[in-house]
Parts: sequence; structure tokens; C-alpha cells
Amino acid sequence: MKHTLLSTILFLFPLVLVGQQTDLNQRGIDPKVDYNKLFQKTTTLGIPWDDRNLNITKDDLDILPAGEYDDVSKIPVFYRILFRKEYPNMKTKGKGQYPLSAPEVFEVLYGGLMRDGYVEGENPIQVNSEVEITSGRKSAESAIAINPVDPNLVIAGVNGPTGQEMYFSQDAGLTWTRSTSNLGNSCCDPTVGWSPDGQIAYMAQLGTCFLVCNIEFFTSTDYGQTWGNKVTVADGMNNDKEFIHVDLHPTSPYYGNVYIHYHSFNEIKFAHSTDNGQTFSTPISFSGTRGIGGDITTDTQGKIYHVWQSMETKTVRLNLSTDGGQSFSPMTAISNLNAEFNYFIPCFDNRGVPVIVNTAADISGGPFTDYVYVCWNDLQGPESTPEENHSSITVARSSDGGNTWELATPHTMDDIQTVDRFNPWLDVDSQGRVHLVYYSTQNDPARLKPDLYHTISLNGGVDWETPVRVTAVSSNYIADNFQWGDYNGMSIVGDQVRPIWTDNRASVSSFTADMRTDNLPSDFSMRADTSSFTLCMGASIEPFTLELQGINGFSDSVNLSFAALPAGFSGQFQPATIAVPGQSTVSLSTDTNAQEGLHAITIQAQSGELIHDVSVEVYVRTQDVTTTSGLWRQQNSYYDFNQSGVVDLLDLIMLFSCYP
Repeated sequence: MKHTLLSTILFLFPLVLVGQQTDLNQRGIDPKVDYNKLFQKTTTLGIPWDDRNLNITKDDLDILPAGEYDDVSKIPVFYRILFRKEYPNMKTKGKGQYPLSAPEVFEVLYGGLMRDGYVEGENPIQVNSEVEITSGRKSAESAIAINPVDPNLVIAGVNGPTGQEMYFSQDAGLTWTRSTSNLGNSCCDPTVGWSPDGQIAYMAQLGTCFLVCNIEFFTSTDYGQTWGNKVTVADGMNNDKEFIHVDLHPTSPYYGNVYIHYHSFNEIKFAHSTDNGQTFSTPISFSGTRGIGGDITTDTQGKIYHVWQSMETKTVRLNLSTDGGQSFSPMTAISNLNAEFNYFIPCFDNRGVPVIVNTAADISGGPFTDYVYVCWNDLQGPESTPEENHSSITVARSSDGGNTWELATPHTMDDIQTVDRFNPWLDVDSQGRVHLVYYSTQNDPARLKPDLYHTISLNGGVDWETPVRVTAVSSNYIADNFQWGDYNGMSIVGDQVRPIWTDNRASVSSFTADMRTDNLPSDFSMRADTSSFTLCMGASIEPFTLELQGINGFSDSVNLSFAALPAGFSGQFQPATIAVPGQSTVSLSTDTNAQEGLHAITIQAQSGELIHDVSVEVYVRTQDVTTTSGLWRQQNSYYDFNQSGVVDLLDLIMLFSCYP
């Protein structure tokens, strides 16, 4: 941003919104000024609004003469006040009060109008280093998810050379390691997510394939290093294009529910889980509108928005659920489409560009909370040859719970005859800003080499900033039958924005980029290196480690404590105060007052007003064999003491090890 010596107004705080959706008087600094009235009066006259007007006082406004607005020069009110303070003998009525060059001088001094806390043309996203995830292993169709509690933990899935592959990062995506888990006869179509507490990672795939594939769901309790607990959501049919969504908003009555969309012989299906993916409901079928790729999102009240592309009607379809996915409203159309299924363009001339629909909801608590956004790519006009087809992106937004929709194009259309844009993905950050990534061929006149671009909307999807190139090098044309795959992905937590995409600058592999948003507060994350223990009454657990990491530059000290230890428990931290980043060793002991059964031990970490907690489960075994033997015979999982996956003779021996 450019500054000037005339700038005597203090910029006291970043402003989030200007327009009809908020009360400007709540954001202005002087209660004597009606900022809403000022906004309406000036913009009606064609005088541009600038966020810096919200720092104007009544004394400032009194400087303006009665005939101020006879001159409708395109300069904002705060600049007019500065101008008159500097030149008090100016003309006070009629036209020509300000020089014709005033708008140009304002542009030079300030760089443009400030809207939503940013000067026009300034994109509040920083694109940093690109990282190759798959290290030269051929891959496409990728998905990524940042841990909602600790953004240093990231998981990703890709279509690899021999089936689906999973990767994990423990340093915010800077380096990646391939998971060693055996995913069985896996195929493809990864989709990933996390439980709200960040303790369980989720993944689904097409697996156990023989001509057709099952929909299979896996979990990981070591942050993506290994995967297990396979649950078959659907089998024996021509299943495809599964996507999962987790309800992450604490006010939702369905907080933590896992939802999955897929299609079987192009019939749209939906299922849900209320137990962290251990089981799934019988899938619901939506007949009468066959489609392919779809998606799911939820708002702050847990309302489900289920969207997909309908081949039969050539529309983007929607249905809603307010009971956690047990039942749905009748289907409605968000928009018509030109493409039926996929279409061909020069850089995507073998597989074709699929019409995949992606959605996200604003759960930020800001002025656009519960706005819902849907994006897709489509043809411009009827389908023709690859050279004659042209692809663009559309973003739909709803501010009334999905009842009505408005459409926007998040990029210029001036070059539509020479540039293709496709494979979009969107998400919403914690300030309610909508992020969108997509491929664009704008750097190649032949329309063969795409780059990944990012754009952002600061006002609820109405306007979009100038797109920023993410990739430093354009990808070469891919000649095989898979080409760019059906979709890319993106995940946002805190200030971290992580897209994932297929890249062919050197070889076909999956890349991500370290992207950061600004103006977010510093914070810290905490995680334990274990989640459960089993011990005999009177014994102590093996000490475990807490790891604390800073977020957005946090580097203060954090105090650790237990939240109401159960009777018979005692514990300590070494150390109890940590300078972040840092670690503490946790010890827990029991005595004869400890009760048999499962106990949740909650650890709190506090620094000023910031408080986070993490829980571990401790199962205490008693000396009463008559109490425990029945549970053991019932194959209670807590008696799998050696973690073998089955309650067997070795566990019985360990059970009796508690007895003197």
C-alpha cells in the first residue's frame, strides 16, 4: 500500500466488509457519524466508497462545505477532507472544486480504493514454495486435508501408478512421506478429512476392484502414517466418484458426522456415519437424475447441502437435509449446464474435462456466515471440436439456505476464445473469504500447457480479485488417457491455504504450494503422541509426550494442567510451562481408589486467553475377576491389551497379570 504525508487519519483496525450486508456504524470510529448514511449518499452520487472513510470523525466531516457534493469527482470522502485540510481556500460549491487530476493523484498516493481491508488489486494471499508430494511417482486426481487442530499435520491422497497412495506431512506440508499401509486392491479417487478434534484422519477410495469397485472408508489414528479399520460403504456395483465431508462446526447438532457422496451406475448415493466412520448408514438413492461427481457441505446449524451434476437434465442439482442425512428435500436446480458429461479442449483432448461440482459453506461467524458456494467448469456454448470448445468457471452463491442462487464468473471473459479454465476447487477461510483454484492455459497460445491459478472473493462471492499464478512453471501437455484427472483439491486451516494438483513440468506427479493468508491472529496447537492406555489399578502408565507448535508466529509460553482428574489418579508435567515450540512429558499414576473402566483424561494448555485441550483414554483393570471376565468373554475391545485386533488367550494372561 502506498502512503502520503497527507495521511493524518489513523488506520485503527482491518475492516471486513463494506456494503449492504453489515452495519457500517458498528465499524466506524465516531458514534456521532452515520456511516451508513454517508455510504448511501456518496455512492448514489457516484462518489466511490473507501474503507478509510470509517476513520472519519464528525469534526472531519464539518470541514466539508455545503456544496461539497456538487463536484462528483471520483475521489473518496476521506481524501476530500485531507485535500481541504491542506488547501483551505479551495472553491466550495459547483463543479471544478477539485482538479481533474485528483483521481489520478489519489491512485498514485494510495494505490487505489480500500475495500474489505485491502487496496484494490492487492490479493491477501502469499504464494510461497511449491512442493512435489509424490517424488516423481506418476499421479493425478489428488485430495488434501489440513488437521483442524494442528495445521502442521496434513494428509493427501493421489491416484498412483499402482492404485491409490496416501501421504502425510508433519511440518505444515513442507516435506511429505508416503504411508506404508496396505490399502488392498485399491484403485483411485481419494477423498480425505479429519475428525473435529484432529485425532482421527479419514480417507475413502475405490477398492477391492474386479471390473467394478467397492466404496471403502479407512481411518488413521497416527495422523496419516498408517491406515486401517476398513469399512465397506458400498460393494458389488459400478461405484465411482466418492467424496466425504465432516461437519466441523461446534454449534451443529450433527457435529463430527461423516458424510459420503458417490454414484453407482450414475445413480446418486448418500450415506452418513455418526461414530467416526466405524459404521455407515444404508445408502440413500436419488433416482430420476443420473450424474457423476458431486460434493457435500454443512452450515453452522448442521444443514446438509448435497450437490452434483445431472447428465439427464444438464443441470447442477441440489437437495438438503436438516436431520443429519436421514432424509432429504426434493431436488432443485442451481443452474443449467451446456455440457452433458464431459467435453474436450486442446490440453484435455483424450480424457475430456469432466463437469465436477464442488461446494463449501462459510462457518466463520463473519458477515457472510452460512453463505454456501458451489463451483464447476462448463462449456461456452454447444459442444464442438477441442479447438472450438472453450471452458470457463462458474461460482454460485446462496445467502438464504439454498433457496435461491446467484452466479458469478471469477475470472475475465475477455480471453475466452483463447484461454481454457477448468478443474476448479473452492473453500472458505476463517474470515469468510472464498478461495478458488483452477487450471488456466492463459500462458500458452496453443492452449496445451496449463498453470494453476488462485483467486479470492472478499465480499461473499460477488466480486473476485485478480487471479494469481500459483505455479512457477507451466505444465507440459500430457498425452496419456488420464491426462489431468477429474479433480484437484484444496484445504484451508488458520492462515494456511494448501491446494493440490496434477503437475507435468518435468514428469506427471502431484504438487502442493505453501500459501498463506494475512491478518489472522497468532495461536498454538497441541497434540499427544498417544491416545489410549490400559493399566492395572495402582500402576502407572508409560509417560507420553505433548508437542506444542506455534501458529501465525506464536512464540509465547503455555501453562499445562489437568482438568479434574478422576478419583484415584495423579499426574504431573515435566515441564509444566512450555516455551512454544516445545514438548512436555506427561506422567499418570493410579491408586486403589481408581475405578475399573474407561476414564477420559483431559489436559488443558493456556496462554493468556488462548485455551486448548487434548484428551487421552485410560482403561483401568481391577482385581475383581468376576467383574471383568464377562466383559472379556463378550470380546470387549478394551481387553485387547496387546492391540492385536482380537481378544485372545494372550489378553487373558495379561488380564490376570493384575492379580497378586
